[in-house]
Amino acid sequence: MADGESPYTDAPPGFWREFVLAEPARTAKVAVVRADGSPHVAPVWVDLDGDDVMFTTSAETLNGKAILRDGRVSL
Repeated sequence: MADGESPYTDAPPGFWREFVLAEPARTAKVAVVRADGSPHVAPVWVDLDGDDVMFTTSAETLNGKAILRDGRVSL
């Protein structure tokens, strides 16, 4: 690899939509920050609602508690 070249390439436009709508269904990983500051990553089923990626969780789960405390997530 030449100096200044990145080992990564840009994802093609719309790749996330193809991923979410793929058959058979795939899971994504949702990442949140626990109350003690440590990370937590868990698989979730995903679907589309228009252009919004949707997933479900319960307010009683670690994910749910973390999202209620701090709405920032990575998917």
